[in-house]
Amino acid sequence: MKKLFLVTGGAGDIGAAIVKTLLESGVSVDYTYFSKPLDDAIHADYASALNGYQVDLSDPAAVD
Repeated sequence: MKKLFLVTGGAGDIGAAIVKTLLESGVSVDYTYFSKPLDDAIHADYASALNGYQVDLSDPAAVD
């Protein structure tokens, strides 16, 4: 069974570094971002293991 990690704020500086490290270790990653997703090149390199979701986690209705 392949592991899946969720990284909130995955498109920010620290979040992106965490996402990249996880992907390089061979796991799948879902990440959230507020305004701008990770670069298209990263999505192309890890298409089968990476999903991004735009969501405002400070808005309870967005995560309900």
